[in-house]
Amino acid sequence: MRITFLPICCTVTTEAESGTVGQLAACLGLGPDQPCGGEGTCGKCRILAENANSFPTGAELQFLTPKELSDGFRLACQCPLEDGLVVSLGRAPEMKDRKIPKSDPGKRYARKPEPVVRKKIISLTGTRDNDPGTSLAEVLCTQTGTEDLRIPLELLKSLPGIFAKRKSAAAVFTNSRFIALEDEKTHGVFGVAIDIGTTSLVVWLVDLESATVLDTASELNPQTSFGADVLSRISVIQSRERGLEMLKDALLSSLNRMIATLARKNGLDTGSIYAAAVSGNTIMEHIFLGVDPSPIGRSPFIPVTRCTPSLKAESSGLDINPRGEIVMIPNISGFVGGDITAGVEASGMFRSSAITLFTDIGTNSEIVLGNRDFLLACSAAAGPAFEGARISHGMRAVNGAVERVAFQDGNVLLGVIGEKTPEGICGSGIVDLVAEMLRSGLIDKNGKFSDTSPDSRLHSRISNNPQGLKEFCLYEAGENKPGGIVFTQKDVREVQLAKGAIATGIQILLEKKDLKPGDLDRVVVAGAFGNYINMKNAVDMGILPKVSSEKIEYIGNSSVIGAFHALVSLKDYRLMKKIARKAEFVELSSRSDFQQRFLSNMSF
Repeated sequence: MRITFLPICCTVTTEAESGTVGQLAACLGLGPDQPCGGEGTCGKCRILAENANSFPTGAELQFLTPKELSDGFRLACQCPLEDGLVVSLGRAPEMKDRKIPKSDPGKRYARKPEPVVRKKIISLTGTRDNDPGTSLAEVLCTQTGTEDLRIPLELLKSLPGIFAKRKSAAAVFTNSRFIALEDEKTHGVFGVAIDIGTTSLVVWLVDLESATVLDTASELNPQTSFGADVLSRISVIQSRERGLEMLKDALLSSLNRMIATLARKNGLDTGSIYAAAVSGNTIMEHIFLGVDPSPIGRSPFIPVTRCTPSLKAESSGLDINPRGEIVMIPNISGFVGGDITAGVEASGMFRSSAITLFTDIGTNSEIVLGNRDFLLACSAAAGPAFEGARISHGMRAVNGAVERVAFQDGNVLLGVIGEKTPEGICGSGIVDLVAEMLRSGLIDKNGKFSDTSPDSRLHSRISNNPQGLKEFCLYEAGENKPGGIVFTQKDVREVQLAKGAIATGIQILLEKKDLKPGDLDRVVVAGAFGNYINMKNAVDMGILPKVSSEKIEYIGNSSVIGAFHALVSLKDYRLMKKIARKAEFVELSSRSDFQQRFLSNMSF
């Protein structure tokens, strides 16, 4: 059957006899976003399907209005494949307008660099004294100032010709092996620092000799078409034939495109990229390696590996020099990954006596408490509310998303990404809105909509929806958004679930060391979401502990920063291995008092 996707005008022929538009589009890397993993429970994957003859499913009848259905709207995860379908994906290709924090090129490593891969001009004349007690291979080791470096057989075979024709060469090598002998006039040696986020991908192009970031790129992780969280990715692996291969291929396709673009922009060949440092949560790192992460999804939630030895690029599928070196940032546990290990190193907390709380707020919010003497880590299953999933008009941080909300003199002031007409609300806007509703008395400490409020104009925005739930009108209905943008009682509960999980994790870690929030010297917030939230509102809501504002700092994408450090400093990479070994993982859900604490912490 033939299916056409718009607006990219791509017509594909598939032999599939069953399946959905969402499944096919995800395999092709076209989207659309399916936060619920194609289960039909979120209603976020709306498409326009022409020539569809199938009847709407129960999920479509729930999430789409009769007018939308008559106009041809369907849910991609529910709409079956049919010959001749013409599918308009609408917003699905969100790569260009997604709001991802960017790092300025030019960032330099602050300490003395010791890169994973080095390049050195060496003399090839060391055997001309007719010393019978040496060899060409030993000359290489002597000239590079190393001992017993492994030399690949291919390179070993080429040594006679190289020594006969040249007086010098550029040796490219790691601490354990030679990679190549290049012409001494070749330019530089480069690497890439990679952050594989559940939602976003970030790549930094790095000059290894000067330990400087040359350029950066970021994209939406194409795996979001298979589900918003890591457990949905595991579900794909378990339920679909070639599921792991599909997820890995989608990931590598995006990463290789980003690397090629960065190389081209900077006048480089990807063959001159000799190293990569890869950081991500445990499941993302497993998928990158092509290792089935399914054991993490069932008790006792143990990963296949926590610390993967360095590997050659040719075995990974990453499009850099095939002889290049890839280092994986070690994981702490199944749900506290290399991205957090990298963040702990990047924050400097393991080098200091200051008691620090580190957190990366997201679907699987990770929290680390400690200093150079101890580290406690946990994972708080906050859910995808802060990514806009499970929120009535929630959406990712893309053009048209409300990212800022403020109440002023009875008016609702909105900040919208791209300064466009509001289409929905993203995580930072959700935090602002809930904090403002609390302050104005629209909701109480238990999250319940109030019957009265000191501000009558704001309270007049509250009404009952057809399901009998109270909702707050954030944006009035108009031609662009016929139903307006509302925030319902159920949406407040979703935020409370996320807030409760994070607050409980922080509380338990502090109590294990007999500490209180006031004992904290630093609160470090990392990750893309942390870049945009109003910290005061986060504290007022209870997402962050109640500490003075000067103790709270945002350090950006600490995962890619840590990967950068591992790339240019073997000392830092060894420190990350030590961090992963030393950190004590605290399993929250196994505690007998967890449920009681969680329910208590759901209150604002």
